Amino acid sequence: MSVIGSMPTSLTGATGVLVPVVLGIALWLGVVALIGTFGGWGAVARDYPAPEPPKAGERVTVSLLLFGRGMMSLGNYRYAVTLIVTPHGFELRTKPLFQFQHPGIAVPWREVRAYEKGTSFGWPFVELMLSRGQHLRMRGRAATALIQALARAAARGE
Repeated sequence: MSVIGSMPTSLTGATGVLVPVVLGIALWLGVVALIGTFGGWGAVARDYPAPEPPKAGERVTVSLLLFGRGMMSLGNYRYAVTLIVTPHGFELRTKPLFQFQHPGIAVPWREVRAYEKGTSFGWPFVELMLSRGQHLRMRGRAATALIQALARAAARGE
């Protein structure tokens, strides 16, 4: 009689389901961590850590967020990030499924060195150049909200 043949079927059935689920979760966390580490999020979050809990402010889902210049970036976030506009700056927070290795980002208005606004494929976009050399590009309603907030901050002298 073999050892496997003597195992209860309920244990082998549970293991048969549990192992793929655990491997799937580990794979997901690994991919999310790699994107956060090598896609630019981690570097910006180290320079501009966000407080916990998130500040109150206007919240907009970001349809596209890229780290780096232009449209090429490993850190390509589509509908996975929330922009929070506050009187003193903005925060970026990932949706719950993407929070692993993605701490919040809080950028004060004074750290935005320059920005470029325009349209890309009919969508409004804004590209921010931060004072520590990072570039962030946002598209959609979040870009519009950020452009308006930058104009208000400039009018206040920030």
